[in-house]
Amino acid sequence: MEESDIKITVKFTTQSIPITISHDSTVQRLKTILLPLTSIFPPGQKLIFKGQLLENDKSLRESGVNNGAKIMLVGTRGFFRWDGPTIGGAPNRIASMRGRAPGRFASTIGGAPSRFASTIGGTPSQIASTIGGAPSRFASTIGGVPSRFASTKKNIKVEKSRTERWKATNIVALAECNLKDIPDEVWPCAPFIRILDVSHNSIQHVPDRIDCLTGLRKLYLNGNALSDESISWQRLTSLKLLQVLFLSRNCLNTLPSTLGLLTSLQQLHVANNLLTALPIEIGNLTELEILKVNNNRISSIPSTIGNCTSLVEVDLSSNHLSELPDEFCSLHNLKALYISNNAMKSLPNSFFMMCTQLSILDHHHTEITMDTLWQCDGWEDFEERRRAKRRKRK
Repeated sequence: MEESDIKITVKFTTQSIPITISHDSTVQRLKTILLPLTSIFPPGQKLIFKGQLLENDKSLRESGVNNGAKIMLVGTRGFFRWDGPTIGGAPNRIASMRGRAPGRFASTIGGAPSRFASTIGGTPSQIASTIGGAPSRFASTIGGVPSRFASTKKNIKVEKSRTERWKATNIVALAECNLKDIPDEVWPCAPFIRILDVSHNSIQHVPDRIDCLTGLRKLYLNGNALSDESISWQRLTSLKLLQVLFLSRNCLNTLPSTLGLLTSLQQLHVANNLLTALPIEIGNLTELEILKVNNNRISSIPSTIGNCTSLVEVDLSSNHLSELPDEFCSLHNLKALYISNNAMKSLPNSFFMMCTQLSILDHHHTEITMDTLWQCDGWEDFEERRRAKRRKRK
């Protein structure tokens, strides 16, 4: 388990589902993990923690979900994944059953017959099936040919193909599927796809065809084996509607200048790579709200970061930073800043005066002392906001 991972339990009906997940993962990411475990698509999941409904775009850390937490899952009807009747599984409502309460059209053995069912030893009705006889229009027979309304042991499994599900839900969920490439069957579904999750696989290449996903809003490529050369950045950055991009836990050394073309981007996650810098074009991402670049080798932040005035949360922890640019003070909407495990000795002079929304500051394992912070203008106001936030969580 990674240092930043937490263990939580999700309660769903009678199940208790243990999950290990990064503390910085979003609630939406947790819902994606729960999809194959519960067969409920993310839009139909409601996650409740301490009486509060968790918001998709917030991280578990920000939502107050810590190690050992218990979360309740409520599945919204209509979003269950249905795979149809299966051999040996529960029959559908107009199928015949043995030893169970009969349905409206089913025949039973030893059970009370319905108005269309045959009985053993009794007089069959006009439209009832008989044992060993010719099946009627509505009933199934034992040893006979099944009618068009009844399922038998020889029935064919009725289910939607996964491409049909992708088109119906607009979600391609292929996380942790031991993939080495993005499956070819994804591309014909391109006009329908809004979310593509191929995280935690062994993918080493993002093909040029990625640009056909013109309606894509969220792309999860984290936890793969991607390098700088294996991503067609020119094609990737042509996705003008992309709002969320996860590239954490790969092998990236640089981010290209073309990253600035993703002007609709609201979340950028590139933690746990080998990055040494951020491109100056990051200043073009004026809609960016969450920036996660922790656990890299970044030694400086470009001054253009001051243009990203929509930023609410920035995680720069575990890098090689010695200072932040003065332009950082322009982030008036910033609420959370993580700078732990850096070589920083101070913050920009006007930081607390200008960043009046800030309520979370993690500066552990830096050279910034409390004496230094107490001397900063605006520190007392920040402290009051921090205490108020902690009281609200309790």
